[in-house]
Amino acid sequence: MPRSLLLVVPFAFVACATAPPPAALPLGAPIATRYSGTVAPAAASDPAGLTVPPVVTPTPGESTILPGDHGDGPSATVRTWIVELPLAEARQVLAEWSNSRVVRDLGFGVSGFHVDREAMLAHVARWTDRGAVRDQPFVVARFDQTATMRSTQQTAAVAGFVFRGGAEPLMLDPTIARFEHGTAIDVRARQDGDSAVIALDWQQSELLRPRTIASLYGGAVGSMEVPVVMQHRLQADVAVAPRDAMVFGVLPTGTPAQVLLLCVETGTPAPAGAVAAR
Repeated sequence: MPRSLLLVVPFAFVACATAPPPAALPLGAPIATRYSGTVAPAAASDPAGLTVPPVVTPTPGESTILPGDHGDGPSATVRTWIVELPLAEARQVLAEWSNSRVVRDLGFGVSGFHVDREAMLAHVARWTDRGAVRDQPFVVARFDQTATMRSTQQTAAVAGFVFRGGAEPLMLDPTIARFEHGTAIDVRARQDGDSAVIALDWQQSELLRPRTIASLYGGAVGSMEVPVVMQHRLQADVAVAPRDAMVFGVLPTGTPAQVLLLCVETGTPAPAGAVAAR
């Protein structure tokens, strides 16, 4: 090993060892979740391309969610943050839950919790400053209607070849397919007695490295690739207060030891006769 590497490693170790650990996020009542996940070859989008609805992202800063009516009838405002963290940090932030035997033995688990709103926003602000927040979609959903937040991108890969020619020498033209991946969150709010209930459906697609599935003449002419996608789906029906916050996770990503958290802040109309806290 080069001498310079022997000198650099100890200093890097000291710097990491002296960094303060992230504060644990106080967890409230658990939220029942339904989870499913797969790893499989990705399905190609229309070769002509997809029109992806833009995601509405608020200006970073303090919360702008105000409970109340928006337009015709009551509605819920839902602001989310998709946060990517090292698994070790996520376990420290969710220490009250990750120290349980099940999560400790498996390495990670999937669940949801109500959390203190101000404490969560303080964590989100720090994660935003250091670039750990992937996306922060925001939506206003009228009661009994589904609103969708999407933040997706497309990756191109050679999915096949077309022979062209006849009497002339044959030529091969590659067929390029687009593979869509990213985040989609469906939100539907409803009234249940004096409480508001928000149905949350978080779908996350993590694109893994494309795999070569076939090559022509040993790859001298070309090769076909199909990306592998890791798909997650987490659903929950949550009874919420007029100003509420919750966190869901953790979901593995395509990068080893990196996971995703979903932080959610909601605003709904206060019950009749009640005054919403500011």
